[in-house]
Amino acid sequence: MASVARLPSLSSVGGHVTQQMLQQLPSPAKLGAIVTKKRPNAFVKGKRDSGNDEKSVNTKIETERYRNSYMHNLCLDMLKDGFHHSFCELFNLMKHEKEQQQKLGPDSGLQDQPLVQDQPEKLEQMKAHLTAAEAAKRRGKMDVVYSCYLTLATYFEQSGDISFSNHFYKLCLEASVKVLGDGRRKEAEANFNMGVTYEKQEYYIEAMQCFEHFYALTNGRLWQMEDTGRTLFSMACESLQNVYTTLAMQLKTSDPSESIAYLLKAYKVAKEGDDLEGRGDASYLLGCAYLDNDDAETALLYHNEYLNVCQENEDVTGMGKAHRALAKSYEKQMDIESAVKNLESFVELSEKSGDFREQQRACSAIGEMLNTLGKYEESAMYIEKAYKLTKKMQEEENKELVRTEYGIVIANLVMFGLSQAMDTTSTQNIDKLLHWKRSRKDVFAASVSIPRNFSLEKVVDYHGSDEDIKIEQDPEQNENEVIPDVTDTEQTKPVETAE
Repeated sequence: MASVARLPSLSSVGGHVTQQMLQQLPSPAKLGAIVTKKRPNAFVKGKRDSGNDEKSVNTKIETERYRNSYMHNLCLDMLKDGFHHSFCELFNLMKHEKEQQQKLGPDSGLQDQPLVQDQPEKLEQMKAHLTAAEAAKRRGKMDVVYSCYLTLATYFEQSGDISFSNHFYKLCLEASVKVLGDGRRKEAEANFNMGVTYEKQEYYIEAMQCFEHFYALTNGRLWQMEDTGRTLFSMACESLQNVYTTLAMQLKTSDPSESIAYLLKAYKVAKEGDDLEGRGDASYLLGCAYLDNDDAETALLYHNEYLNVCQENEDVTGMGKAHRALAKSYEKQMDIESAVKNLESFVELSEKSGDFREQQRACSAIGEMLNTLGKYEESAMYIEKAYKLTKKMQEEENKELVRTEYGIVIANLVMFGLSQAMDTTSTQNIDKLLHWKRSRKDVFAASVSIPRNFSLEKVVDYHGSDEDIKIEQDPEQNENEVIPDVTDTEQTKPVETAE
């Protein structure tokens, strides 16, 4: 504060202060406005400083977010919110994906494919469901955990990220075991999904184990699919049948007995399911396996069952296939008559279905069997039909094969008639032989009676050259007529006799 001027001492006036004396007293000096510096309030200062600091920190965070990747910021958010397990799951998956891409190298063609860590939409999906699963797990809600993992597995399966999909299907299986109160249905579904995953990766043994668990958990249950109404047990039977059949086909050549064992398992579960067509397929494959194992009698049982199933389903193509399989089984038993009957049925069914390829195969097979029976005219008729079908399908390779078969049958037919004419000496037979030598036309087929017990071993094999038989037909000639060789025709012209 400014100092006040001291007053002068009063002179002795006897204790009385007169008016004159008062007038002589000086007035105090005028004081200016007292300026005081207020100390700032400590609370206000601290608040202002903390606001500045917070603003500075927010600016740094925003800067870091701008500089860092989307995945980095996502992981920070998960850690900040306390979802440490979700962070570890996400981080390890990203790391594994990157390592796999580097391991495969640039020649794999995967270098140009974007990683999941560079796709914000997929990262958001993972964050949302992983954190939800972790929160539900803390509360003991394992059914919610299962649903979250299943959603992620389905999402990545649809997007084509198979490794991620497989990983979350495994987590579904682990979580399903801990779900209570649903009768283990989620465990059954998880085993089915995992089995399908293994089957797509061609891990058939692992797939079989998962499907067997699925079968055991659904056996005797009435669980159904919500969208189709199909029972889970029938799905288990179908899945097991497929994987058993696949394993059987893999062991077909290396271990036939083990292959048949798997096919028997497939047949068993197919009969338990509600798929009649699947049961027929299992019967057919089992019959073929027994036939390959030289057990034609057992093969006939399963092929007949397959035929019955196809007739029940009105499956014309399947019936044709069944008759063809039965024909092979009868042929194995040397019952050629039954084999031919089944092949004839096969031809009729092939004509109804319009399957030219199967029809051609059936005609060729019948022709071969009739040829072994010595029924050369009937054999030639069927093989000629097969030849026409190959021309219609424009299959050059089969066409040449059928031409050869046709030539063999015609040669056998001519050789048989020729041998009979040579064995039986008569004027009529000599005329036939001379006529055949002059024209090489078939003069034996119409008059030769072929015995039912004919054996090819009694006939001398025909060893003519390729030019001895011509299958190409002239439009003006009969379709069954063989074109004679030009050189032979010129050499065998009838000699004109002088009158």
